[in-house]
Amino acid sequence: MRFLFLLFSVLSLNTFATVGDLKTLIFHWKSRRSNYACAYVELQLQKHLRELGLQEVETECVGGIDPDVAQDHWQKQTLRTQLLLPPAPPEKTENIRHRVVLNGYKSCAFNVALIQKILKKIKYPVLSETHSCEDSEGSYYFEIEVLR
Repeated sequence: MRFLFLLFSVLSLNTFATVGDLKTLIFHWKSRRSNYACAYVELQLQKHLRELGLQEVETECVGGIDPDVAQDHWQKQTLRTQLLLPPAPPEKTENIRHRVVLNGYKSCAFNVALIQKILKKIKYPVLSETHSCEDSEGSYYFEIEVLR
């Protein structure tokens, strides 16, 4: 059933468009000092993917902050998502390169780990990467080259 939903989602994006690769991203997060609700984790994922020109097809998040459980027993957070990569441009066309910047200061260590995991999976060239995080405090900056 899940496969049919996924297939329908991909086909309904654009009947005449070339569909890119579908990649599975699995991200784990556990920190003694900073934990997040799944809603925040999914929001950050969507923000980074949108800036990179990627689309999530399906996302599942478990663990993290649970208001009904004592803080000492919060679980490791696991985020599993299906990413739809854009199709490779035809060989005979000129590739248009864009520079995309992902930067911020909120939830620094978490966002750095999430961005690095995304970039490792999609293999976009990283032109510049700097971050200075003390758990959730600090700042990060990634400059990535994206073909469109």
